[in-house]
Amino acid sequence: MTARALAWLVCAAAVLSDAAAVDFTGVNLAEVDCFQGKGMNIIRLPFRWERLQQSANAEFNTAELNRLNTFVSQTTARGVFVILDPHNYARYYGDVISSAQVPVTAFSNFWSRLASIYRTNDHVIFGLMNESNSMMTSTNGSRFFRVRAARNQ
Repeated sequence: MTARALAWLVCAAAVLSDAAAVDFTGVNLAEVDCFQGKGMNIIRLPFRWERLQQSANAEFNTAELNRLNTFVSQTTARGVFVILDPHNYARYYGDVISSAQVPVTAFSNFWSRLASIYRTNDHVIFGLMNESNSMMTSTNGSRFFRVRAARNQ
């Protein structure tokens, strides 16, 4: 397998507007076709957790979910795998997951919701969280809860 990461819904922490193509760029299917034509069959799709779930434990933002679903369904229909990659450095609005501000249950809720949407698509891979850093190693135990939440869907 050959992989490629595409920047998508990752933007500056303070910028969470709906100004697509201004605050972030979308991935178009021509890029997918180009990379697939070069033999790549895995696309890593980074996105901000806050864009999809704008407050902890809430329903997903409809516009963001529609953007994500469109890309995932059209890409996986081409036989290309998509790694869903919350690109937050183990944080939510800047607060570390497993802190008092962002309990592990909030991230479990996020993954439970996301996994329930894509559980039947065998071309979707879950990248639990990108680049966890600057936290105590005991925080890594929260990964168990995220995995369990995703598997329970």
